[in-house]
Amino acid sequence: MASPSRPDSPAPGEVRIPQQARSRRTRARILDAATRAFEELGYDDATTAAIAQLAGVAVGSVYSYFADKRSILLEILQETLDQMRREIIAGLAPELWRQGDLRLKVRALVETALKPRRFQPGLQRILWERYFKDPLVRDAIEAIERPLIDAIEQLLEVLREEGLSDVADVSSASFVIHTSVEWIAARLVLGEAPQEKVDAAVDTTSAMISRLILSEAPGFSQGLT
Repeated sequence: MASPSRPDSPAPGEVRIPQQARSRRTRARILDAATRAFEELGYDDATTAAIAQLAGVAVGSVYSYFADKRSILLEILQETLDQMRREIIAGLAPELWRQGDLRLKVRALVETALKPRRFQPGLQRILWERYFKDPLVRDAIEAIERPLIDAIEQLLEVLREEGLSDVADVSSASFVIHTSVEWIAARLVLGEAPQEKVDAAVDTTSAMISRLILSEAPGFSQGLT
């Protein structure tokens, strides 16, 4: 049964941004509590009452900031995805590839993309499960795809110009790399893979991408010149 609406609560799908410091702290506590509730209880059992109890606030306070638990989940998802996008794009900056073994650079990026999924695995499972059920969750996940693919394309173009990559179709290669890593990460989370399987996936995925994008020309492991 849907939670009753409050006269002063946000409309469905909306959130209220507090202005006062105490209100901001309360809102942050609700988000932290919701993250714990989703992680420990799963989406269906993480009721607004459970979230309010963990946050130490009244249920009405939750509705003062969020229309429902779906709105809370969407905000947590957006924050998580934004952080992941920033970290991965930072690692794709061409200036970071000007020295060192490029295969190790590839591995570091794959590790960044896969291993954060092991933190809060319950929450990550919810996000991927909701991907297939909730169009707003799907839109949020897909919204970060273009910036990531663009960053991969930019790096591959630089590597190709320097003779360190012989990829003919940079656009297709970027799409394949992004999609492969994304869905490997999803399968690891949804399958509750043990850490050793995650480590093996990082090794295998890194080797696969290195073979795809890096030339075998002498000196390719020394980075850009």
